[in-house]
Amino acid sequence: MAHPNAPERNVGDVLDRRYRLAERLGRGGFGDVWRAEELLPDGTPFREVALKLLSPDLTDVAQWSEEAKLLASFRHPSLVTVFAAGVLAGTPEQPFVAMELLLGESLADIIKTRRRIPWRRVLGWARDTAAALDVIHVKGVVHLDLKPANLFIAQDGALKVLDFGISRRAGSPVVTRKAKAPAPAAPSADMETAAFVAEHDALSSVHEDKKADGSTTGQKTVVGTPGFMAPEVFELAEPTAATDAYALAVCIVQLTTGRLPYLIADEPPDATDPSTVLAWWSDVRSATLRGELRDLERDAAKLPRGLVALLKRLLAVDPAQRGVPPGGLRALLDEVWERPHGVPDPPYFGLDSYPAEAEGMLFGRDDDVARLGRELEFEPCVVLQGPRGTGKSSLARVGLAPHLARGGADGKDDWVCVEVRPGADPDRALEEALAQASPELCALEGGVDNEALSAFCKSSAIGVVLVVDPLEDVASSEAEKSARLSSMLAAIAEGDLRAGLRAVGVLGEERTQELLDSPLGAALRSQIRYVASPTAAAADEIAFGPADLAGASVAGRSEVVNDIRRELRGGDARLPFVALALRAFWEAREATENGVRLRSERWKELGGVEGALAAHAERVLSAMRPLERQLAEELLLQLWQTDGSLLRWDMRELVDTMGSDATEAEEVLQKLEREHLVRVLRGRVEAAHPALLSSSRRLAAARLAQMERLLFLERVREAAIAWSRADGHRDFLLSDALLKEVRERRAWAGHGL
Repeated sequence: MAHPNAPERNVGDVLDRRYRLAERLGRGGFGDVWRAEELLPDGTPFREVALKLLSPDLTDVAQWSEEAKLLASFRHPSLVTVFAAGVLAGTPEQPFVAMELLLGESLADIIKTRRRIPWRRVLGWARDTAAALDVIHVKGVVHLDLKPANLFIAQDGALKVLDFGISRRAGSPVVTRKAKAPAPAAPSADMETAAFVAEHDALSSVHEDKKADGSTTGQKTVVGTPGFMAPEVFELAEPTAATDAYALAVCIVQLTTGRLPYLIADEPPDATDPSTVLAWWSDVRSATLRGELRDLERDAAKLPRGLVALLKRLLAVDPAQRGVPPGGLRALLDEVWERPHGVPDPPYFGLDSYPAEAEGMLFGRDDDVARLGRELEFEPCVVLQGPRGTGKSSLARVGLAPHLARGGADGKDDWVCVEVRPGADPDRALEEALAQASPELCALEGGVDNEALSAFCKSSAIGVVLVVDPLEDVASSEAEKSARLSSMLAAIAEGDLRAGLRAVGVLGEERTQELLDSPLGAALRSQIRYVASPTAAAADEIAFGPADLAGASVAGRSEVVNDIRRELRGGDARLPFVALALRAFWEAREATENGVRLRSERWKELGGVEGALAAHAERVLSAMRPLERQLAEELLLQLWQTDGSLLRWDMRELVDTMGSDATEAEEVLQKLEREHLVRVLRGRVEAAHPALLSSSRRLAAARLAQMERLLFLERVREAAIAWSRADGHRDFLLSDALLKEVRERRAWAGHGL
């Protein structure tokens, strides 16, 4: 439906001796788009362009001439290139924009076929859009008609922002309608609802500009697309960067959920009935002005918390509450791109492994994520091997899996982390993990095999990262209970299952040989990559990166950082204690008028890392049953000599020294290892931190109370070692005095020898 004051154009028409119309590409409420040939002065075709012919009755020609000069000057990879813009000579004069002719499809076309698109892909498009908008916003221009139909995906995958037909400088007059619109009628079959509504102002915000003599210059009216127009557009207020931010938020919601964000129907029940369309238009206007939004957190799209928070902010009725300065929209989206679930509370996790919702909180690991993530883009499998407590699980879950997702590996819109905890029944754990990860994967439960999973991953828009943690459980489990998972891992590692599927194994250093000796060893041997703790150079970001994101102020930063730097230099086993201390430090934060504050004085009061270690040891020991606690204290005391130096034991020998309590002692030792109080490496047991004995009041008191017994046991052990080294020579048998003492103090020898 052409506007009454616009001439009807036909294929072959030549406009102002500059453009020859070749094919009408689209018709809307603000004008037509043609594929046209740009002509040289002698009439020779120069290049093909997309020619937007704006409706004269919706455009002030003089105003547009100035706007056009600015539009043609913009350059950005996500802005469609404007070759020329201005006014073509004729009767009436014809406002136009000549742009690069793109091949591809708009997001409006894509959403029609896909209905919903994974949020990470949409967020990536939104970042590109925001970067383009920042370019025009800093120049004072507002797009004013941002919607999926004006966001175009070229054949090379690049996003382009289209149609600046109604954009204008901030502060320039609102679009002026110079002719009264015709009476409402049903839209034509090839006309969008938005275009139909734009032609009728029965429910639009309209007023007349008056000259000094009382005459009118024309009617100012709302222009835009219903559902994507910000409240201030309806109210004819000054549009700003926040106006386009509002429209972009609506685009994100529609693309990810398949619906507009409002508590109304997404489309008129009958788009051919004018009264029905106008009633729907009224509902849209009311919902927009009142800020009546549906609960995005409950939507089936499962949008992450951080993204939902940003969408709510950008959809605020008051533009000032959106907080979008010109040129600052991309930065807001970048923050969500890095931390889609927001900043967790608390931002420090202590000894807990990082959950998937902690994406973007893994500080001190940038090099590891870049190195291993890059490898995982091209290799089907990586096994993270290293000492316990170096953060391998967190690296896999919130480092490598999101790396694949952000990079769009294998052309996937997103990647989901499927975490398998093998335990005693790895195949069952696999089925349960797949069922929990996705409704589609759930359908494979009970029947998932290599072929089924491979077919799913190839066809799905979402890739799968299979994280097996700990991997050694697969090697040590019964063959009939791990056959399916073992077969799958081997097939992935050998490249048989590739598109949209990766495997990441988490392997303890002390059990590496056990894996290599298993049937899986041959397939995974070349995939093993060593992972150490973060270096001391990362101490500052590990210490205060989370606090900075949480908005906390810090007093005495360097003192805390220096303590943590010393700990990280102490060895791979120290990272858990740093995490413990930082969690305790955060819990001791102070509330202020401006938020929260961390003080180094409080860090000292807590005892820093050693204080946190002592508090943790007390919690662990206090939670044990009396016999467990007695055995735990005894085992721990055996890990130091009486002069305070560390002692390393063979694990079997240490357990055997507990005599009749050896079975219970072995279980207690495993618990101490899980709680990071002892370290077991290659069958040898040692204290996880040299300061544990001195920092723990309980252990220090027990040591002092039993010092005489500990000295006795130490003398006997030293004599036994000397005798063993001498191949049992009689000269190294116990002396008469020591032998007498052993006989007299037989009870002391019940534990420790």
